[in-house]
Amino acid sequence: MEDKELKNKEGLKLLYEENECAAALLDAFSEREKKATVSPVDRLLTVLQEKRKPAVRSQVIEVLKQLQNFGVGEFIAGRRGSVSRFRWKESLIDVGKLARGDDALSTDTRETEQAVEINPAVGENMIRHLYRLRPGNSVELVLPIDLTKGEAARLSEFIRTLPFDQV
Repeated sequence: MEDKELKNKEGLKLLYEENECAAALLDAFSEREKKATVSPVDRLLTVLQEKRKPAVRSQVIEVLKQLQNFGVGEFIAGRRGSVSRFRWKESLIDVGKLARGDDALSTDTRETEQAVEINPAVGENMIRHLYRLRPGNSVELVLPIDLTKGEAARLSEFIRTLPFDQV
């Protein structure tokens, strides 16, 4: 292992131990089953809230900037309607596991990332949303990462036209 890789691994462990927000995010990354190429900041805030580890936006952004310094990805600040996000260079699952000190890394990183990139339904600027409509029934939406409020409003109006209520 190169000196830089060792330094980054030790840095990840230190970040995990010293930063509560980072620990919660890295735990969430290590527990994922599917890899991602992009993580929007708003989605990460939701993940923390679901784990009952709420954080403020600036804390999450600071963690992402530190991860960028370790070379595992790139923090991209949202501009002109696009969302702030983190683009992964390494597997977010492996990053989380390394930070926790788990050496059992995933073995199919490259295959999974390539499958995501060539999947025409989910491009680099798209994100999958899974919504539990009712018990035993979930729906999946694939939407642009930079979905605007206007587009969300149009989509919600469309969804309102779908039910065939019995009168």
